[in-house]
Amino acid sequence: MRKTIEATEADRLDAERTAAGLSEQVRSVKRTAAQLRRSVAAGPSESIPREPAEVARWLDRASATLTPYRDAEGHATRVARKSVTDRSLVPAGIAPDSAAAVDALLGVDGMTVLIDGHNLLGVMDVSTMATGRARRALIANLGKLTRHLGDSVIEVVFDSDLEDGRSSSVSQTGIVVRFAQGGLIADDLIVERTERLREAAVVVSDDREVRDRCGGYGATVLWSQALAEWL
Repeated sequence: MRKTIEATEADRLDAERTAAGLSEQVRSVKRTAAQLRRSVAAGPSESIPREPAEVARWLDRASATLTPYRDAEGHATRVARKSVTDRSLVPAGIAPDSAAAVDALLGVDGMTVLIDGHNLLGVMDVSTMATGRARRALIANLGKLTRHLGDSVIEVVFDSDLEDGRSSSVSQTGIVVRFAQGGLIADDLIVERTERLREAAVVVSDDREVRDRCGGYGATVLWSQALAEWL
């Protein structure tokens, strides 16, 4: 009986990993389609070089143009509880892909933290990133972040729709869970929310395009790696 239970559990885990891989392939196709739609809508633009060194320089130029640098002016006199009116939420010198960047959000008020859910799950464990169990565990774990922040809102955004058609729900710990619907993907929903929130948004994603687009609206931008390490 014990061997039968273990075999069943192993089969279930294999099925979850397979589903995770298939779901990630679907999300990749949706992201590519969304990028193509944006490119067509934007019209002709600067061509992207092909040589690796030139690509690196091109990306650096694009990042420098689109991503606002955080300066530390006035940070030394900042009070313990910060708010949306502060010039910067993460002081200069703190890497946005480090847990220290999340530490810098201690007690922050009046912000909305937008988390790229599947992106973060992929950083934490790519083999289970598309499973319901992984999503539920992440949402529960984010309760730690609600206690770390001040009077701010945490929204975690996923690609797929909820089964009953709802676009959002709220967890027991107060985490707002959003699901991109229709032709949208999580990336687009995060950017749309950031466009409305502007400097009142903190965006957590390892997707460079998402970070650059949201940074262009004045949001504080962190890497998923930072939150994964902090959690």
